[in-house]
Amino acid sequence: MERIKKDFFMITGIAPSHLTNKIEYGYIRRDNLSKLLAEKVFEQPKLLTLLIKKIKHWLKLEKSEFTYALAGHICYLNEDYRNAERYFLKAIGRNYQNLDNWFDLAFSLYHQDSKKNKLAKKILFNFDYCVNNLKDRMFDAVALEKAFSSMKKCSHKQTEKGVITANFKNKCLKYPLLDSCQEHKLFILQVYSGLKRAGSFDGLNKKDKYIIEQIIGLLQDLGLNYEILDMHKNVKIIFSKK
Repeated sequence: MERIKKDFFMITGIAPSHLTNKIEYGYIRRDNLSKLLAEKVFEQPKLLTLLIKKIKHWLKLEKSEFTYALAGHICYLNEDYRNAERYFLKAIGRNYQNLDNWFDLAFSLYHQDSKKNKLAKKILFNFDYCVNNLKDRMFDAVALEKAFSSMKKCSHKQTEKGVITANFKNKCLKYPLLDSCQEHKLFILQVYSGLKRAGSFDGLNKKDKYIIEQIIGLLQDLGLNYEILDMHKNVKIIFSKK
């Protein structure tokens, strides 16, 4: 794997990592490889063509969680969402506890047909169920759908979580965000459901007042405290349950 990571670094200039993001860590995302890679490809579009060729070679050398996740990211950037789905499922097979893998799978499903779009939302709003109940099982989209269909919340704690996510989902319907902002909702959900005490995100463009207003409206509707910081051209919002 070190050979692949070194090769990847030489091509992209990005130090490769793939950290496990467990539920108990309380992060919306722990690994920023996908974000860095997306920025690099945006700056150098031809880089994607090279990476598509290289990932085939890397997968022959090593079939690991890292290479499968990397293949998924490359396919996603190439808008090849079906293969991105396939590789993220393989990454989950190597490490089902990594929330980043589940979120990446969900976003690859989100951009496909309506049925897979609905499946994506089920994963996003039931990520704790995915990690805690779907371990040691091989899945494709059909098997995942069956798993969710048979999902039963047996304990009071599970029922409470179901109420929280259902409530959150209903409130979200009032505040639709762009696809590129969906991670903001996931971040807010972690605070609202108690996985994190507080949260923050920045980089919002002040010119896009609609998105800012929608996020603020959602925070208010959920009863979360928040503070808005003016950062010249951008806005940073800090929020918490306290």
